[in-house]
Amino acid sequence: MSINYVAFFSRITHTVCSALLFTTVAAPFVFTSVGPLENKMLPMYLTGAIVLAGLYNAGAAKPSRITTASGRMTYRMTVYAGKLLFILAASPLLGKLINNAELEAKIRLGVVVGGFVAGAWVKFFREANVPQAPSKDD
Repeated sequence: MSINYVAFFSRITHTVCSALLFTTVAAPFVFTSVGPLENKMLPMYLTGAIVLAGLYNAGAAKPSRITTASGRMTYRMTVYAGKLLFILAASPLLGKLINNAELEAKIRLGVVVGGFVAGAWVKFFREANVPQAPSKDD
C-alpha cells in the first residue's frame, strides 16, 4: 500500500483549519470573552489554508470520473462557489459592508455552517456519481 503524503497532509490541514474556523466564528455565541480568538484576521488566515487545501483535495478526488457532464459541473460549481463564499465571509470586507458587529458574526457563522453542510453533500454527491469497480464476489 502506497500513501500519498501530500494528499494526507492536505486533508489534515483542511480538517484542522475547518475545526478552528468553526470554533473561531462560533466562540462569540458561546463565551463572553473569547481572548485570542477575537483576532479579526484569524478567520481569513484559516480560510486561506482551507481554500488551498480544499482545492487540492477537490482535484485529487478526480471529479472527471463523474459519469455525467452536468454532475461534473454541479460538483465543480458547488466547490468553487463554497470557497468564494468562505473568502467573502471571512475577509474584513464583510465588516465594511455591514456596520453591525452582531449581524456580521451571525452571517459569518451561517456561511461557515452552510459551507460545511455543502462540503459534506459534495462528497456524497461525488461518491454517488462515480462508477464503482465491480467487487470480486460478482
